[in-house]
Amino acid sequence: MRSVAYVTTVYNHHAQHSGYHLLAKAVSSNAVVISASSVRKAGSTRIKSFMRRHFGRHYDLMALRNELAGLWTLTRGKVEVLHYLYGDRDMGIRHLWPLKPEGLVCATFHKPPTAFKRRFEERVNLRGLPLAICVGRNQIQTLYEYGVQHAEFVPLGVDTSFWTTPETHIDQYWNPLQAVAVGFHMRDFETLYACTEKLALRFKGFRLKLIAPRERIPDPPSESVEVLFGISDEELRETYRNSCFHLLSMTDCTANCALLESMSCGTPTVATDCGAVRDYASPDGTFFCPPGDADAMAEQCGKLIEDHLLNHRMRLLARKNALRFDWSEVAKEISLLYDCYFKS
Repeated sequence: MRSVAYVTTVYNHHAQHSGYHLLAKAVSSNAVVISASSVRKAGSTRIKSFMRRHFGRHYDLMALRNELAGLWTLTRGKVEVLHYLYGDRDMGIRHLWPLKPEGLVCATFHKPPTAFKRRFEERVNLRGLPLAICVGRNQIQTLYEYGVQHAEFVPLGVDTSFWTTPETHIDQYWNPLQAVAVGFHMRDFETLYACTEKLALRFKGFRLKLIAPRERIPDPPSESVEVLFGISDEELRETYRNSCFHLLSMTDCTANCALLESMSCGTPTVATDCGAVRDYASPDGTFFCPPGDADAMAEQCGKLIEDHLLNHRMRLLARKNALRFDWSEVAKEISLLYDCYFKS
């Protein structure tokens, strides 16, 4: 197994048992992890402005420190592979590094093509990157357009040993009048709220539990939406399990932690059919709806509320599908890529 150093950021809005930083532990318990919190305060306003102007609005002194540490570790021969886990955020100066390391430099990218193009419009730090790892197949062509040498799809993983189905009988566990929605990034709240209102009118007592920071979302239209944030991973898992379905209304996507978590908990999903959602969700555990179509979403949700057997079957198949994305399986694919593209 190749020795690896990971440059990463731990995002505060991710659950403890979620996030791409978990890849490092899944690949090797001996990996070097160079990490920073997503809360960054280092540097003056002038320095921050310079960094963002030349290396991207999310790149700052903390990212620079991490990147320098990673490049130095690779150049000194302490590891064979340097892997940026969030290449679209924390990779800024690789192309300026004066020393040419012998090992492999690679990065994983998480943004869809639309957001990616805005972020890298005038940057050249991707040109010649030996290996770009995509968490959605919709990213591959764009990365080649930016000059990477190789682009490969490897999915985001999920901790299936934590995000599990209930221990009691699965078809007696969920509340048919409760749904769950998780997250705020690239979410279509207009359609989400419209769908919820339609369901609340049709099914008396229906309630959506929305797990997101209130300051990052529009005000809910009525009491049919309950906003929660800061709950524990165990409480989030219980919310998935208790819900009749997971409502995922999006504007675009690549990988999605909430989708994988809900699938792993055996909760069927009603999702916007956009981006790379079909790289993860399968039709036997998910209903796909056209973007912005609240009527279509409400109709599919209604099926899951009314048809107990359908809901039960989709729960079993959602869990089965999630097992394909366990971190142990993803780690095998990543390790094979390291071996394939490593040049001694």
